[in-house]
Amino acid sequence: MIKFFRKIRQKLLTENKFSKYLIYAIGEIVLVVIGILIALSINKWNEKQKAMRLEKQYLERLELDLVQDTLYFNRRLKESQEAVEHNYQLVHLMYDEQKNSQEVSDVLKHVRWNSEHFVVQNSTYLELINSSLINILSNQELKKNIVSHYYEYDVVGTHIKEINEFSTSLYSEIVHDHVKYRPGTEKFWDQERMYNKIEWQYLNEPFTEKFRKLESTAAYYNFKHTLFTGYFKDLKVKATSLIKEIESELKK
Repeated sequence: MIKFFRKIRQKLLTENKFSKYLIYAIGEIVLVVIGILIALSINKWNEKQKAMRLEKQYLERLELDLVQDTLYFNRRLKESQEAVEHNYQLVHLMYDEQKNSQEVSDVLKHVRWNSEHFVVQNSTYLELINSSLINILSNQELKKNIVSHYYEYDVVGTHIKEINEFSTSLYSEIVHDHVKYRPGTEKFWDQERMYNKIEWQYLNEPFTEKFRKLESTAAYYNFKHTLFTGYFKDLKVKATSLIKEIESELKK
């Protein structure tokens, strides 16, 4: 093709048809420019299609992460609600008279002092942020909502961590007071001694320091899990709403 155009130019120059040559040369330049523009347009279209496919992949991954989070929130909601109920029962029963070790055992079985940390699926979001790919999300409202949602994860996670650290310190004191370790054995508590009347008599003495410490720890764990229940309910609702937004975007 190049040789063909070259022959035409040479023929026009040989025949001394400069004006026609000039017109031809301009036309050739225009064709080249048009070709370049078409190539750029095709390249731009290809890049746009590539970005759209990448955006879709990330939105699908975010949706999957959020679905996993809602399942996690369901589990944590159930655990926190159970912890609230058991710790309420613990404090309530502590004020009844404990006549024997079995009754003491029935009271203490209501202890629910777990401190699981806040663990959500945020790897896809962090990948988007750390690689600056967050801008491939074309829907600006959706992008804002995604960023806001994961920011809330950070805030809640930090708060839960601080609360867990404090409740764990209270728990450690209770363990020190109640769990009996016997050197030379594999048991970490001496159940016979633990339920000896001398050891549990304080449960019938509400004004003792030991009773108050157990009560305040149970009350704090009750408060903690009541607070967590609110967090998990709210985040579950917001995650579900965000899933619907992503699904709507993927259908476009």
